[in-house]
Parts: sequence; C-alpha cells; structure tokens
Amino acid sequence: MREGVPHGGPVRILEVDPDLGRGLSKTRGADAADKLVARAVHLEPGPWDAAGQLSGRASAGLLVLEGLIAQDVMLGGATATELLGPGDFVHPQEVAVEHSFVNAQLRWTVVEPALVVLLDDTFARGLTTFPEVSSALLYRSAERTARLGLLRAAAHVGRVEDRLLALMWHLAARHGRVGPNGVILPLALRHRVLGDLVGASRSTVTLALGALERRAAIARRLEGGWVLLERLDDAPAPKVRRATTRSRHVTAVPVAAVDGASIDGDGRSSSDIAALHARVAGLSAVYQDQQRASTELHANARTIRDQSATLRRALHRDGS
Repeated sequence: MREGVPHGGPVRILEVDPDLGRGLSKTRGADAADKLVARAVHLEPGPWDAAGQLSGRASAGLLVLEGLIAQDVMLGGATATELLGPGDFVHPQEVAVEHSFVNAQLRWTVVEPALVVLLDDTFARGLTTFPEVSSALLYRSAERTARLGLLRAAAHVGRVEDRLLALMWHLAARHGRVGPNGVILPLALRHRVLGDLVGASRSTVTLALGALERRAAIARRLEGGWVLLERLDDAPAPKVRRATTRSRHVTAVPVAAVDGASIDGDGRSSSDIAALHARVAGLSAVYQDQQRASTELHANARTIRDQSATLRRALHRDGS
C-alpha cells in the first residue's frame, strides 16, 4: 500500500494521480494541485458497503488509486463481475442505481487491499474551475465502458477455456508485466471470481484452467497468478472428431478438442460430448433398424390379410 497517505487524510489528487492533470498548463496544473484535494480511505479485503461509504461523502464519485475491487451485478441466480483497479473512476449513480422492472442486486467486494479517494462537494466545486480534470474523469469512464465491451465479448466466446484466455490477456493489459518467458499476470483470483467474469461455474473454470495448462497456454506461478504464453488468436486450430454411426441417415456432429480436454459452456469435456454423440448415433441406428423391422411386419401382415380374403372368397364360391 502506498506510503505517506494516511487513512481518512486529505490528499492532492493531481499528486496521487498526475494523469488527471495532463490537459492543464504548467501554471494551471500547479494551481489545480493545491485546490483539488480529497480524502483517501484504505479498504481491507472483504465485503464493502460502497453506498454507505459514498453517501454524503463522495458526491462527485470515487477514484481507485491502488488495489482491486469487484462489482457484482446479481440477477436471476447469475452473477456478472467487473474488476476495478488503479485509475478507475466510479460515479455515485453506479452505487445508488435502481432497476424498477428488473430485480437486480449490486454487491461490492474488496479483492485486494485498496486505496480509494472520496471526491466530495469541495472537489466537485473545484472542477468548475478546472474543466480539464472533469474531461479526464469522463475519459476514464469511457475507458471503463470500452473494457466492459471487451469483457462482454470474451463472455460470448464458445469454449470456457478460450474465454478465460481472452480474459487473462484483457486483465494483463492493465495489471500485467512482461517477464522472461511470457506476460506475467500477478492477480491470484479465486476460481469463483473468474467464473463470474466469464459466465461459468467454479468447477468449469477449474477444468478449463487445467486444459489451458496442459496445452501450455498458461503456467501457474508459485508466487500467485499466471504466466501467459499463448494468445487466443495464436491458439492451434481445434482437432475435429466425428462420432461413428451405423446409419447413413445420421449426421455426426464435430466436437472441438484440444488434447481431449476441451470444455463447453455447460462444463462438459469434449470426450463426454463425443460419447454423447456416439450414443445418440447408436440409438438412432437402433431406431432405424426397428423402424425397418416394423415396416416389414406391416407388409407381411397386409400380405397375409390379402391371402386370407382371397381364400374366404374362394370358399364362399365353392359353398354356393
């Protein structure tokens, strides 16, 4: 945690986050550094009452300086997560928002020890003198929106292991660093959190991470986190396996697999899916055989019925 920033103490915003003052001239920058002051708060890992923290004390929003905070939106038993890190700006409306027609809930969790700045009324009044800083905060919001778009796209990638790989590179753009063997992502996120980020269950994430390790796309670090060795667009083309069938009327469905360990959106491995396809194909073939046998029985029954009718007519003629 950053030294020299006392809990609850005032800080000069442009000193702790100089990028916000890039649009200011040297003279105006010095003036803004003196006037744009807000209170810093240290947050320990665990549930965080963001609404209570911001209510009345951060009318202009909140700025994350260090650490990692998870924002969860929960709806219908599902959870969608966004990770907030250094430089992210949170508007008060995000915390107090209500959805009249959708029963959604918002939950905040401090994942790693965090340092945030509460931007209060005094700071908001100072922004009227320095609109360049307001523009910088709006730009931060636009960056968050763009990252959320990438996160949504990653959540729609077919295989969970590929979603995770895309997510890891997405996180590495902000939190990673280049190492001797690959890009180091030092975040030691729980599998449940990873699952909420990519739209998968914890157990599915565990299987998918194992598949990525086996194909040498990532490597686990002893210090925590991962080393990224392969990008999603560099991944080898998946092998295609077809289930054998006994009937020419059954079309085999291709199953993507990497070393026999691919994971689909429901958490089934490719070997399980191949077995299901083979079983369906076998059952279909049995059905085809039974249908043919039934058709033959009906044909034989019609023949016997016709022969019986012919015999009855002949007996009737002879009797008369």
